[in-house]
Amino acid sequence: MPDLNLSLAVGEYDHVRDLTTGAVRASGISITTVHGPIEDILIRGHWHDEWDVVETGLGAYVMRLARGEQPVVAIPVFTSRVFRHSAIYVRSDAGIDLPKDLAGKRIGVPEWGQAAAVYARDKLGAGDRLDGPAIVEQFDSTTVILAGQRAAVDPYGNIVITTGA
Repeated sequence: MPDLNLSLAVGEYDHVRDLTTGAVRASGISITTVHGPIEDILIRGHWHDEWDVVETGLGAYVMRLARGEQPVVAIPVFTSRVFRHSAIYVRSDAGIDLPKDLAGKRIGVPEWGQAAAVYARDKLGAGDRLDGPAIVEQFDSTTVILAGQRAAVDPYGNIVITTGA
């Protein structure tokens, strides 16, 4: 039986190198790999559906689902087991030490769907509040706060979501 031919677009990372170079081969699958700037991969993969398999961000994927679009099936493949929000960078002169210090501040990201704009659950503390729409991710789950909802972290660390906030 001939191989299943798949196109794969991912960043050039050490943790996928063996698969993308062919050093490790998936049985019955022939992979044609495309590399490029991650911004291009995310835009072309998500908005133009150019490849069979593509690296993607949670924010952009959830946004498409909310619009009723489902051109791809997301599978929970985490090639890197490091939680990406183990560090959030701020300027040393910004006066930001806690998530609540971000209130009223401006932040910049290349696009809304960039996963770096998704809240890191382990960085939220008692009393922190988020107005939807927002996404909170942690290593084992994702919380979606819809437009018109407000989430608050209670004294026990639970996220309490209310509607009509």
